[in-house]
Formats: sequence, structure tokens, C-alpha cells
Amino acid sequence: MNRDEILKKSKMEKKGDDERELSIYYKSLRLFYIAFFFIYIFFQIFELIFFKDNLVSICLGIIFWFCSSLSAWYSAIKIKGSVIWYVYAVLSTFVFIFNILLLILKL
Repeated sequence: MNRDEILKKSKMEKKGDDERELSIYYKSLRLFYIAFFFIYIFFQIFELIFFKDNLVSICLGIIFWFCSSLSAWYSAIKIKGSVIWYVYAVLSTFVFIFNILLLILKL
């Protein structure tokens, strides 16, 4: 094999992402969840103290739990045999639906 054939074969074999890129992606995703969770808690406390109504917090909760549920279901389906992901997916979906019901009751 010559150099070009080896490079072409290597590119065909390497269809997945680089490990470093995946590591950075997962760290940024974790940072997103942490930041969003703290913003959610901040609005929850702020609204309870000053407005006695938590409509914004409920909307943020719906967005957060929808994203968590979607991520958990994707991971549960992709990582076959992982019971913990299915448990997390079901729980986050339940909390997502609960937040939607809270929003409906507030309106």
C-alpha cells in the first residue's frame, strides 16, 4: 500500500469523533446543566420572595426537564442495558410532565 491508500483507509475507519472533542463536549454539556440549574434555583427563590408567583421558574423548569429527559432517553437508547439511564429518563420525564401541569394550573 502506498501513502495515499493508507490515508484513505484511515479516514474511512475514523468515522467517529475525536476523544478530545467528545471530552470537551461532555464537559461543556455538564457546565450547561450546572449553570442552568443554578439559574433555575435563583429564579425560584427570587420569585418566591418578591412576587409570590413562580411562573418564570415553572417555564424554566419545563425547559430544563425537557432537555434532561431528552438527553436521558437518548443515552438510554444508545447505551443498551443501562438501567440507570432508563430510571433517570423516566424520572425526568415525570418531572417534566409535572411542571407542565403546574403551568396549566397557574394559567
